[in-house]
This record gives sequence, structure tokens and C-alpha cells, in this order.
Amino acid sequence: MNTGWTIGRKLFVSFACVAGITLLLGLVGYYGVAKGGRAVSEIGAKRLPGVQNLLAIVASELKIKAAQRTYMNPNLSDDVRKRQPQNIAKAREDCQSACKTYEALPKTGEEAAIWREFVSTWEQWSKETDEFLKLNGELEALDILNPSDLQRDLQQFIGDHYKLTLAVMNHVETGAECKGGDDPTACNYGKWMAKFESVNPELKRIIDATRPSHEAFHAAVKKAKELAAAGDKEGGAGVIRGQMKESAGKTFEGFAAMLAEATKAKELYTNMDRQMMVVSRDSQLKVEDFLARMNDTNQRAAADTVKASEAMAAFLEILAVIAMVVGVAAALGLGVLISRGINKALRRIAADLGNGAGQTASAAGQVAQSSQSMAEGASEQASSLEETSASLEEMTSMTRQNADHANQAKNLSGEANASAGKGVQAMAKMGAAIDDIKKSADATAKIIKTIDEIAFQTNLLALNAAVEAARAGDAGKGFAVVAEEVRNLAQRSAEAAKNTAAMIEESVKNAENGVQISREVGATLEEIAGAASKVNALVAEIASASNEQAKGIEQVNTAVAQMDQVTQSNAANSEEAASASEELNAQAEATNRIVQELVAMVGGAGALGRASNPPAIPEKAGVAPRKPAVTNRRRAALPAPAAAGRAVVKPEQIIPLDDADLGDF
Repeated sequence: MNTGWTIGRKLFVSFACVAGITLLLGLVGYYGVAKGGRAVSEIGAKRLPGVQNLLAIVASELKIKAAQRTYMNPNLSDDVRKRQPQNIAKAREDCQSACKTYEALPKTGEEAAIWREFVSTWEQWSKETDEFLKLNGELEALDILNPSDLQRDLQQFIGDHYKLTLAVMNHVETGAECKGGDDPTACNYGKWMAKFESVNPELKRIIDATRPSHEAFHAAVKKAKELAAAGDKEGGAGVIRGQMKESAGKTFEGFAAMLAEATKAKELYTNMDRQMMVVSRDSQLKVEDFLARMNDTNQRAAADTVKASEAMAAFLEILAVIAMVVGVAAALGLGVLISRGINKALRRIAADLGNGAGQTASAAGQVAQSSQSMAEGASEQASSLEETSASLEEMTSMTRQNADHANQAKNLSGEANASAGKGVQAMAKMGAAIDDIKKSADATAKIIKTIDEIAFQTNLLALNAAVEAARAGDAGKGFAVVAEEVRNLAQRSAEAAKNTAAMIEESVKNAENGVQISREVGATLEEIAGAASKVNALVAEIASASNEQAKGIEQVNTAVAQMDQVTQSNAANSEEAASASEELNAQAEATNRIVQELVAMVGGAGALGRASNPPAIPEKAGVAPRKPAVTNRRRAALPAPAAAGRAVVKPEQIIPLDDADLGDF
């Protein structure tokens, strides 16, 4: 360690090392927990939900595919067939919910690219599935869900009626036995019609159309048999060639129409099978491939996270063990080094304290004598400072009074400056008003001039009217009189206008004179205001200087007062130092005892005999304390005398942790 360090610094560095090792262990543990938490979050909040949602999508795809294959079963019951649309709708709803949840999860670049391809492929497969469901809807609208059975039944019905026809013909020609065929409800077709139900309007129409011909066929069979039994072979053969042949043809036409409907249903089954197994197969396989790839990606990411977590856990275990071993070793080593260094330093301190105790006792008497001399000089200095402080207080009072007078002059000068400014403003307003009067007079002069011009024109018109009236003779006399009156009025108006113009002109001259005078007055007031402003500025500077001077003198007074206080305090402290020197002797003895105890504490009881005895403390007569010359200052309280037997000493007085003497450690 650095030999220039103190014990406090060494202890701090040692405990800081231990704290650093503890912090390292804590950081390792925290890092491990955080890493494990992130791994758990990666698996539990991202990968596991991703796998779960992908499995939900796979389950939905399998349900939709199972429903399609279920539709392809022609022997399916009505209840099972009715459940399939609900199964498909539920599967699509579950798939949409899982896709929405999976879409919100964070993904790698590869996973995001696969997901985009999957979404487009799933939409394509959904459209193809909708086409399959559309074909199934057309099949259910035909209401021929097992066309093969219907075709087989119809072929049987056709064969039965052909056989019956041949049997009747043979019976009529040869007399061979022919049983049955008389009742249309007893044949297979009649029984089938009695039980047949369908929502297909075409099938119902065909069956309703074949019912009369079928009944007519069996009626013809009955009639032909009856004629043959009566011996009328020709009549029986005629019934066969006529009524029986015609009704049989219509019945067979109905059978053919129903076979055509069954063929449509079979073609729909074929189209549905092709749509499911051929058209949709590619999209379906791509969907399954994309789902498998995304599932593999999530499983690989989860496995990688688990492996990384396991490796990190193993590394952190080794690191924690190493850190614990190093921490324990460092703590033990630091403890040994610190304890040895402190013991060594304390032994040296004890020896130095023993030697210094005697020197302290001998110096105490000298300190007492010096303190008394210092106290006498301080008392005389305090008296001089009190007289100086009184003189400064009188100077301060006079300077403050001058500053107050300067401030009052400043305020009066400011008021005069403000009044001058107001006078300038009022004069400016008056000049503006006179300018307005001049403008109004100029406008009035223009109007008078216009009136004069109108009177002149009126006079000319009156003269022209008089001339025209004179030309008119007697007829224009009345008009001449009027023209004369108008002329007189015009002349009077012109004369009045001239008089008014003269008056206005004189008013304008007076207004111009007033404007000129107001401007001169305004300029004079501005000069007065400028002078007042300068005076105000000068007075303000004088007031400011007086205030600064007063503040400076107050500061000097304060400084002298503080010097007075310090001087008197020094005098009191000097007198107290004389009394404290006596206490110093007692403290030196107590220090000697403490040194012995310290030696025993560091080196044991046997160390007392080996330690060198400190020099004896000389007895020194106490100096009688003299009374302080300054009585208006409070003396600082002296420490209480040591208790009998042992003085009370603080720990830092025994072990100075920042002492430079401990630098060897």
C-alpha cells in the first residue's frame, strides 16, 4: 500500500475493496437473474404464445379441411351436415383471433417474411374454400345429396317398367302369367314417390308431371290384362301400342329428367372434389408448409434461448464461486494488514505522546507569562479603538445627513424636470391645435373664393339675361327686371365674399403668427426641460456619491467596531490563556497516564515494563490571573477541571487518524 496514506484512507480503501467485491457478486447475481428473466420472457411471452397460436391456426386449418371432406360424404346425415357451417365459421373465427395475436408478437426477419407469405397464401386458400362452399350450397339447393343412390333407384324404376311392359306384351300374345302391375302405388316407383321429399322445385315438378302418366301406364297394364283375359288379344295389343306405350314414354321422360338432375348433383360433387383436391390443394399444402416452418423457427429460437441460458448459468456459477473465494481471501488479507499497521502506528504514537507530555508541561508556564503581557497590550489597544469608533460614528451621522439632503434635492429636481416635460407636451398640443385652426381658415378661404367665383359667374349670366331681355323688347321686360335683381344680388354676394375673404386672410395671418410663436415657446420649453434633465442628472450623481460615501464610512465604522470587539476578545482570551496554562499542567499528567494505558492496550501488560519512562513533569507555580481591563466583553467559558483520578479525553485526541506520523503504514 501507499506509505503516504492515513489510517482513515487505508480503512476506507480496504472496506471499499470489500464493498467492490460484494458489489461484483451482486452484479453477477443481478446479471444472472436479469438474463434468466429475459430468457423466460423470450420463451414465455414470445415463443410459447407464438407456438400456441400457430397450433391454434393449424387446428383451425384441420377443422376446415375436415369439414370439406365431411361434405364430400353423400351418406351424411342432415344433423351432421348442418353442423359443418358452424364448425367452419368457428374455425375461421379461432384462426382470425390466433392470427391477430401472433401478428402482434415480435418476430425475426425470417419469421416475418414467412408470415407475410403465409397470410397471402391463407387468403388465397380461404377464397378457394369459399368457392368450395359455394358449390356445396348449389348441391344443397338441388337437395340431391346422394346422386348415386338416386341414379341407382331411377335405373331400377326404368328396368321395372320395361320388365312390366314385356311381361304384359308376352301375357297378351302368349297368355303367359303376369302378376301385379295393376296398382301404381304398389310398384317401387310408386312406393318411392310416397316417401320422397325434396325442396328442389325441379324435382317436384318432374315428379308431379310423371304422376298422371305413371298412373295411366299402370291403368293401361290393367286394361290390357283384362282384355287378354277376356280373349281379346287384338284389343289388348292395341292398348299396349296406344295408351300403354304413350304413358310409358312420358314416364320414362320423367325418369330421364330426374337422372339429369342427379347427374347435375354428381357433377357438383365432382367439382367440389376437384376444388378441394386439385384447385385448393396447392394453397393448402403451402399453408401447412408455412405453418410448419414458422413452428420450427419458434421451436429453434426457444431451444437456442434455453441453451444460451444454460451456458450463461454455468458461467455465472463459476464466476460466483471465484468471486466468493477472491472476496474472502482479500477481506482476510486486508484485515491482517490493517491490524498490524494500526498496532505499529499506535506504539509509535504512544512513545511520542510520552515524550511530548513533559515538554508540554514546561511550555505551559511560558505561555502564561506571554498571555499576561499580551492581555495588557490588548487592553490599551481596545481603549484607543473605542475613541476612534466614537469619532467615526459622528462622521457617519454627518455624512448620512448630507446624503439625505442630496436625495431631497434630487427628488425636487426630478419633479421640476417632470413639470417641464408636461409643459413641452402641453405646448406641442397647443401648436397642433393652432395648426388645425390654420388649416380650417385655409379651407374657409377656399370656400369664400368659390363663392366669389360663383357671384362673378352669376353677374355675367345676369348681364347676358338683361341683353337678351332688351333684344326681346316688351316681351322680355319682366325677365329684364328679374335679371337686374339677380345681378344686384350677385354684386352684393361678391362684395360680401371680398369682405369675408379679407377677414379670413387676416385670421390666417394671425394663425400663422400664433403657430410661429407657439413653436418658439415650445423650443424654449424644450431647452428648459433639457437643462432640468441635466440638473437632475447632476443632483442624482451627487446623491449617489453621498450615499456611497455614507456606506463607505459605515463600513469603516463597522470594521473599526469589529476590530474593537476582536481586540477586546483577544485581551480576554489572553487573560484566559494564563488560567488555561494551569489546566495544561493537569492535562499533561492525565496524558501521561493515558499513554501508559495505550501502551498496555497495544502491547499488553508486559509492555509497561519495557516502555521507557517519560520525563517527569516539573511542578510550576500557577500564575495568579489578573483581572481583565475590558469589562463589557464576555469571557469564553473555560473547560471544567479534570475529575479526580482521571481526565476525560476524547478518542480523536488519542488517535489522530489523519496525522502525518502514521505515513509509515
